[in-house]
Amino acid sequence: MVLNEGLRLGLWGLLAGLLASAALVRALQSELFDVVVWDPVTYIGVAVLLLVVTGLASYVPAAARDARRPAARRCATNSWACRRRRGAR
Repeated sequence: MVLNEGLRLGLWGLLAGLLASAALVRALQSELFDVVVWDPVTYIGVAVLLLVVTGLASYVPAAARDARRPAARRCATNSWACRRRRGAR
């Protein structure tokens, strides 16, 4: 759940950043000489890097929480395996 929320926020931020950079490309194009402003390799590389960092920043606290409370994580839902472990059929 923590990982999903973190990645969702990261994707929204990535989308906002890509839209803002696409809008500002025109302004930068007039200032930069002999530099390619729209470089897809750079855009994809930065997007992947930001998603990896967002994923790690979300995963580390979630993994630490799960390491402290493994039983609560496994039986938080009313699944068949949890009912069986508790003795209910």
